[in-house]
Amino acid sequence: MSTNTFSTLCQNLGRNRLRSFSADSNSEQPSTVDYPFVWGECWTANIGVAVDDFESEVGFWVDIMGFRPFAFFESTLMFRSPDNSFGMSLSQATEDYPPSHSITVELMLDNLEEATETIRSCGAEFSKTLFPVWGEGQTMRTSELVSPAGFRVILWGMVESNKKTEANTADSSEVVEVM
Repeated sequence: MSTNTFSTLCQNLGRNRLRSFSADSNSEQPSTVDYPFVWGECWTANIGVAVDDFESEVGFWVDIMGFRPFAFFESTLMFRSPDNSFGMSLSQATEDYPPSHSITVELMLDNLEEATETIRSCGAEFSKTLFPVWGEGQTMRTSELVSPAGFRVILWGMVESNKKTEANTADSSEVVEVM
């Protein structure tokens, strides 16, 4: 399915969903698919943002706002609230990851493989599937897709170490910045 076809599918689903809401109704509307995610134990959802002034943002979020750092990778810092109910990542903006396209939604799951397959069965295309971010020998994997508005969505999770990966990139040995 091409990106345009997927965008059209999402647009049609959204249009139909919006029609189902009445102007005076605040009732919960059921989804057409079951919620495919089982949250992981170490963190759940995470919003990733690329920033021009990485040092200032780190100082603001950690030393002014009181968030707790829990992972640092080169030019990316992940932090969360003290009760672990909210997570966020900051990365230094780059040419490939400018601030204007910097929103990333990251979900840590206990069921990465099943969630990836469920979302794929709904018509979504992944740019990476069960990708070994930290190397082939590691069990931490990611599956990545893009929302119609261009937001990166990264699903994280542990898989059996002998699982094959599918990286839909020009160079599957490409080193991917963790974000």
